[in-house]
Amino acid sequence: MEQEKLTREIIVGEAITLLNEEGLEGVSLRKLAERVGVKAPSLYWHFKDKSALMSAVMERIFGECLDSVPDHTDWQQWMRAFGKALWRTQGMVRTSGDSSLQLTWTLTSCSARHAASASGCSRSTCPKVTPWRCSRPSRR
Repeated sequence: MEQEKLTREIIVGEAITLLNEEGLEGVSLRKLAERVGVKAPSLYWHFKDKSALMSAVMERIFGECLDSVPDHTDWQQWMRAFGKALWRTQGMVRTSGDSSLQLTWTLTSCSARHAASASGCSRSTCPKVTPWRCSRPSRR
């Protein structure tokens, strides 16, 4: 049986599976390499470091989230649909410990920046997307 060529897409897919099974703390390059049938240094041909890998994982998750949002001519309808898609996406990734908050924050902040720049929206649109209010941390 011929072994499938290792690609970035395969590695990212396995990283997402590992993330769902073991949480963010459970993802290591060594475990991931074992899952795809190579030694850990082989992953460095595809990713500079774990941070680059996790960025690719987030891009895939966020990309799938955006792809699930139907086209709307009205930006408010698009923002509502995007908010719902983002909410569903966050629930699809298992996280554990303190990193669950970090992963949620990273996905949300990346998503908000992308949506705002794509639609010309600002922070004031957040209540239109979800029932929650967006607030800035107080500065002291």
